This record gives sequence, structure tokens and C-alpha cells, in this order.
Amino acid sequence: MAARYRRVGVIYTASSSDILAWFIRTAVLSVLTLGLYLPVAANKLVAYLCAHTELYIGESEIEPIPQAQHPVPAVAPEISGETNPGMELAQASSGP
Repeated sequence: MAARYRRVGVIYTASSSDILAWFIRTAVLSVLTLGLYLPVAANKLVAYLCAHTELYIGESEIEPIPQAQHPVPAVAPEISGETNPGMELAQASSGP
């Protein structure tokens, strides 16, 4: 059974010269109107960016990767004959 995923693609078609022209126009009009033009400029910028950005969402199917038929045997941990002083302290403190 194939898993379904969504592929998303974004295409940005805006021009840097248009953004520069917007910036210069906004700076001049904001100085002339003492900042009253800023909300209008922000609205125009958002509208421009939305008009020049395309979003594609598509579906894709991915086949599952087959798992190994033979499980890998578990390796038993090696037990060292050395004593661990930290374990001795832990066992001593947990005693009565």
C-alpha cells in the first residue's frame, strides 16, 4: 500500500526592480505625507507579493521500502569482570 504525501512548490515571479521602485515611491510619499502613506504602501506591497507568488500543491505516492525478511540477531552485551566503584556506591546507598 502506497503512502500519500503532498508536494508543495512555490514560484516567486516578482522583479527586484519593481520592489526597488515601490521602496523609492514609498519613501518619497511618506516624507511628503508625514507618514500617512505607510499603511497604503504596505497594502500595495502585500498585494504585489501575493499576485507574484504561486503555490502548487500536488499529491505524490511513495511505495513502502520492503523490510528485511530475516531479523538481525540481538547481540548480548559483554559483561566485564571488572568492578565499577560507582555501582558499589549505588548499591551501598540503596541498602538498609
